[in-house]
Amino acid sequence: MLLAKSCPRARVSDPLYLTCVVVVYIEIPDWTEVPIYSKTVRIIATIAGRMTAGPELSRNEEYIDLSVNYTIDLFRAAQAIKACHPLLRPIFQFYYPEIRRMKQHYQDVERLVIPVLKARRKAAEECGPDYIKPYDFMQWFHDRNAAEGSPYDLKGQAHMQLLISLASIHTTSMCCTHVLYDIAFRPEYLEPLRQEIDEAFASEGGQLCNAALQKLHKLDSFMKESQRFNPPSLSK
Repeated sequence: MLLAKSCPRARVSDPLYLTCVVVVYIEIPDWTEVPIYSKTVRIIATIAGRMTAGPELSRNEEYIDLSVNYTIDLFRAAQAIKACHPLLRPIFQFYYPEIRRMKQHYQDVERLVIPVLKARRKAAEECGPDYIKPYDFMQWFHDRNAAEGSPYDLKGQAHMQLLISLASIHTTSMCCTHVLYDIAFRPEYLEPLRQEIDEAFASEGGQLCNAALQKLHKLDSFMKESQRFNPPSLSK
């Protein structure tokens, strides 16, 4: 919500639409059977990466894999450490492979994100008022910290990208997977939903924007019902 308010509508929606089209054709190039959940995860991770980390990282395969695997490994690490007695956790944390993987994730995201942050800051200093800021969460978070006078914490901002993936990628992928299955199981809803989408986008000049999305009442209702009938734990 905060990012949507801080970024002009067209500048956010157009890159997201193009990213969505490209990644869908890359992941599903032809009419063929695919494991829908794993494909959806990669599609969502790429689109989310474009919105949160910008074009530099959303096309980086290592960053996409990192965003996807962080959530899975985090819960595995939590389960592993919970099995250990609380008094022994400070010692045994160094011996659990799940904990070591988490530490490696943080090192990897620092290696990928910090150079992008430094490059943006250098470009802003060199260009001055002519610098065109990227429209993504990473830039917004940086500007917000600067406005509040917060320390310029590169590592903290890099770690924030992992927290965003924790909250967005798998939950969104679960929702999309269920919606696709429910539409396939109830084909009578396909044409009304498609007609609503066509009319909504036509009313906004074919542009993917918030105003068009607000008109998708039937799709919104269908997605809510799909989520109500399908708890996230049953997605796989």
